[in-house]
Amino acid sequence: EDATDLSCIASWNAQKKLTPFSMKSYTGKATVYSTNPLSWKTDTDYYPKSYNKGAHIIVGDSTVVRPHYIGAQNHKGFLAIDRPSDKKELKIRRHSGNYHVYDIAFFYMNLQENAGLRKEVFLNQATK
Repeated sequence: EDATDLSCIASWNAQKKLTPFSMKSYTGKATVYSTNPLSWKTDTDYYPKSYNKGAHIIVGDSTVVRPHYIGAQNHKGFLAIDRPSDKKELKIRRHSGNYHVYDIAFFYMNLQENAGLRKEVFLNQATK
């Protein structure tokens, strides 16, 4: 539910906004939850790209850091993201709208920061 929760799972499946995608086809009747890696919340608020600390995108033989890459919001069990401006560089099927293979890359710097925060929370609780 927030950036400091422990003993939980943070999960998302990045899809293009307004893609006619249904998590039910993958999950059956199970309830699906999505954590927004820009806010670490499960709400449905939109968080603009200013919340994105930076993506790590592989371009050729290099990794390029792109700050403020894309915005996102949770929507019906998946993470609806803005269209990446450099879509031609990405190794993705044209028109698919499925960016799940980039779940870590698109939000890399947010993940790095949050891992450090949760580690600190864990260590502080362990020493009490």
